[in-house]
Amino acid sequence: MQEINPCIRRTRLLLQQALEKLLEKEDFERISVQDIAEIATVNRVTCYDHYTDNSPCWSAWPEAASRNC
Repeated sequence: MQEINPCIRRTRLLLQQALEKLLEKEDFERISVQDIAEIATVNRVTCYDHYTDNSPCWSAWPEAASRNC
């Protein structure tokens, strides 16, 4: 099994944490990729580099977080 690059792991963790923080205040449907990027302090395009389609990938984050990305 190939290990994930530490930079990729860190970025995904930042994105996951940003989404979790936003979900404390907003419904999922009201959260934009830009909102997530701003909280995670990454470029919006970076979100799409890691998760190409909004809903299916975002909803998979809790599972990925439990596996440490």
